[in-house]
Amino acid sequence: MDNITIEELKILKRVMETNNITQTATELYINQSTISKMIKRVENQNNIQIFNRKRGFSLTNEGEIFYSYIMDLLKTWKSLEHHISEQNTNYISKIHIGLPPIIGSFLFPKIITSFIDTYPFIENIIYESGGLKIEEDLLKGDIDVGFAVLPTKNSSLKSHIIYQDVFVICVSEKHVLAKYDEIDFVDLKNERFICFSNDFMIHQYFLKMCEISAFEPNIILNSSQWDLIIELVGVNFGISIIPRILISKFEGKNIKEIKISKPKLPWEIGIIYSDANYLSIAAKNFIEIAKKTYYPLI
Repeated sequence: MDNITIEELKILKRVMETNNITQTATELYINQSTISKMIKRVENQNNIQIFNRKRGFSLTNEGEIFYSYIMDLLKTWKSLEHHISEQNTNYISKIHIGLPPIIGSFLFPKIITSFIDTYPFIENIIYESGGLKIEEDLLKGDIDVGFAVLPTKNSSLKSHIIYQDVFVICVSEKHVLAKYDEIDFVDLKNERFICFSNDFMIHQYFLKMCEISAFEPNIILNSSQWDLIIELVGVNFGISIIPRILISKFEGKNIKEIKISKPKLPWEIGIIYSDANYLSIAAKNFIEIAKKTYYPLI
């Protein structure tokens, strides 16, 4: 690939991901004709056709292979940049962190406070998204580390457990079940459930408990807002299954916590990263701080 710069490779990568020159030009503030000419030059220089222009501007088989090589090149280049930067004592390191909403609300503040107290000159850039998206971003090298419910979907990712919790039943103090301190999950088969949205791992754990207990749940609402779920439980609209740590946010909400005698499924939170990507000294230090901040509660 003679006479093609790293910046041009980044532009070409984005065109390959969007299959749309206009969208890429708008996103990157580049003239469309500049991108078109660059693509044609790369194709001519390498005697290949990257895009099939007769089928909605999609990648050819050669283009798919070309894309995988570009990804490897850009990862290598990013690692080199990190390495060179760390040799410069005047460089302020940056860490790109993937953070799911619930973990961000309940666990991350203590971790980031400890880290900033120890390494005040390191800039932390936070990307809020779901666990599956965080795994994808790690594999692509877009972030350095992330937090997720374990185990991860992708077994190639490295992980360390930083927090353990249990699930509890959350009911209104007016609910008939509020007189119990502990019950079997199967005893909830006739209840109305308020659940976290199905892109939350908590939702998957809930469905697993229903499967083990051999009943189909009556889900009356799915929500991504834990505070809404709390309010609805408090007015006896339904019950919810939550990690115990969320109970700390329920004070004054007329909520009763009930232990689940069986099945017992632990809720394990981990910090995750990819060995395939370059881990800066700053990122390694962040991982160590995260591992030391919390201790298992089970």
